[in-house]
Amino acid sequence: MKKTLLSILALGISAVMSATAPEYLNHYLIDGPNGQDISSKVRLCPDGSFLTLSHFGTITDGEAMTFDGETVAYGAATTSTSDNRNLLLIKHNADGKKQWVVYSKAGYIDVASNADVCVGTDGSVVMLLNVRCSDGNGNDDLVAPVLVDASGAETEFPDWNRSAKIFNQIVVKLNASGYVQWVKTVAMDQLPVPEASSGNSATITVNAVTPYCLQTDANGNIYIGGNYRAPMIFTGAKNSVYVLQPRNLKGYNGDVQQSAGGAYLVKLDGEGNYLTHLRVSGEAKRDQINAMVVSDGSLYFTGNVQGTEGQTLTLGKYSFSLTNALDGLMVGAVSTDAFTPLYFNLIPATANSSSRHTTQCKGMQMIDGSLYIYGLVTGGFLTAPGGSEILASSNTQLQGFAIRINAAEGTVTDGVCNKLGIGGYLGAFKYKDNLYFYGYQMNATMGAYLDEYASTGAFATPQRYSLIAGGGAPTAYSCAFNEKSTQLYTIARGNNVFKFGTVESAKPQNWSGVLGIHCFDRNAATTIETVVGDNNLTVTGETGKISFVAEAPTQISVVNTVGQNVYSAEIPAGNSSVTVPAGLYIVNTTKVVVR
Repeated sequence: MKKTLLSILALGISAVMSATAPEYLNHYLIDGPNGQDISSKVRLCPDGSFLTLSHFGTITDGEAMTFDGETVAYGAATTSTSDNRNLLLIKHNADGKKQWVVYSKAGYIDVASNADVCVGTDGSVVMLLNVRCSDGNGNDDLVAPVLVDASGAETEFPDWNRSAKIFNQIVVKLNASGYVQWVKTVAMDQLPVPEASSGNSATITVNAVTPYCLQTDANGNIYIGGNYRAPMIFTGAKNSVYVLQPRNLKGYNGDVQQSAGGAYLVKLDGEGNYLTHLRVSGEAKRDQINAMVVSDGSLYFTGNVQGTEGQTLTLGKYSFSLTNALDGLMVGAVSTDAFTPLYFNLIPATANSSSRHTTQCKGMQMIDGSLYIYGLVTGGFLTAPGGSEILASSNTQLQGFAIRINAAEGTVTDGVCNKLGIGGYLGAFKYKDNLYFYGYQMNATMGAYLDEYASTGAFATPQRYSLIAGGGAPTAYSCAFNEKSTQLYTIARGNNVFKFGTVESAKPQNWSGVLGIHCFDRNAATTIETVVGDNNLTVTGETGKISFVAEAPTQISVVNTVGQNVYSAEIPAGNSSVTVPAGLYIVNTTKVVVR
């Protein structure tokens, strides 16, 4: 069924009324010599700083990774035909400068799609990672993972299984300074693969879990979700042990790209101890949780589901039946305290003209009380089983899609496909009266862009802004928006010079990441009230003065907008200030507004 004429007319009424073009501020390369360098996540911190999560490829021990031309991490050797993959987590100040780095120099950590990071209200950081031993230099024993935190301290995993390259989940907690607080391993019971095929191990399930998403709540509890294909073993308080048994393994041959396995949602406490879990039950071929949002005592989730028409999936007291064998979406909600389901619904997929459908669910956001699911699609979706078509791609290429959900009921209210492929949507936010979706088209002219829609009414044709062009054929990965400063942080990937309007980057060494910074209101973007730098320096622009707090004596330089140095001195440890007229100043490398 197609949308009614009334819905089509509504599209015209809801055209974007107030377009605001983002302005380029700066960019930084996250660069290495090999082809496995991918920056996949960017997350805001409470103080206006932000994180980027990446992995980088290395072939020899000590091979370097750089940020803005500075070496920030050293990777590990491999004897495989492709690069080893190493973790790289960077904390940046609001202007993008590096504050601290956490990385891995041994083991294999892939964060392109099987990892997540989130920030607590106290600035602490939690990472969910998929980790295995690396090939090393060809020794009999494989090399176990090693993390290097911001203090330089190393965390090794001596009990890691080195007999095979077996993936396990790990949950890592860092404090706001980037120091490791604890690491929890979610071990996998390595059972034989039921129907192993050629090229896949028959004796063990090497890659038994796909950890897609992570969230924390105001009480410090941690939620992890994804898909699993072998028993997961959790530890709780007082060394208690909990085992989650998998389902949907019929026909599974060990190939992680094959549809198999079931969705899981696990709640941990602030120390990483198991508290409780929920699992989807039923006979579907595959179901998984791709994205989650915690808001006002509820956890909302979405993910892919695929099976045979008539098969039923159940979560608690809620069930739905699949309407076809295509790659649909599920959406659900759970109370964070009781951890009981509030609803569990199906968003059915529809095929394109070639009878094809592909869904890549990339994220979920809560905006103004509505949930937004977004990603890449070939084909389309219905509002509900037996409902009307809510969106459809224009051809067989992957294109960006967004679906608006009533958060209270889990029902679809609207959707859109941007008809621009090959590409999709990778992030979402609201500014003033408009919704923005960050995405990419795989060509050098358009590259990474923003699509702007009105925040109310039906989706209409978007206003589009190119953010990162060039780069060979850049692909976007993630974005984060600071509403207070109006600054937008985006990360993308390419193998050639990136272009930001008339500004060009240096040429990356290979396929590497780029961090772009834009803003919607330059005056708001310069109103960064507090920034932490060397010696835990805090800089605050106040009325008629700039105030400082430092743990140790620190050299300060204050420059006005015409380049004049208005103050230069070594401030003492503790509190101090300097009187200056109202205006914009650069304190060391930080922009500060004085009223």
